[in-house]
Amino acid sequence: MNVDYENTPTFLIDASVFPGSSGSPVFLVPRPSAPDKYGNITIGGPAKPPMLLGIVAAVHQRQVPVMLASAASGIPVVSDLIDLGIVYKASAIHDLARQLMAEETRSARSA
Repeated sequence: MNVDYENTPTFLIDASVFPGSSGSPVFLVPRPSAPDKYGNITIGGPAKPPMLLGIVAAVHQRQVPVMLASAASGIPVVSDLIDLGIVYKASAIHDLARQLMAEETRSARSA
């Protein structure tokens, strides 16, 4: 994935993502009967392993005004989930893991 969401190594998914979903993995599971790039379909071909696309980081919400019979001070609002999740790319996770391992190696050598 070459496009970043809001200049961060993230992308959006159209899925039911809830507060508390952070840290959930996002996989792409190839279908065995999906057409290849030439349009050929092989049924029962070799199964491809799932690919980790990233990890859920957040969920988009919208503020919805709630109309009450008597609102003493302003109009109250509630957060409404819009089923758009923000996912950190697997490449960003890999880069972070590599950076942490390098720091750990440097610490071990200096000890």
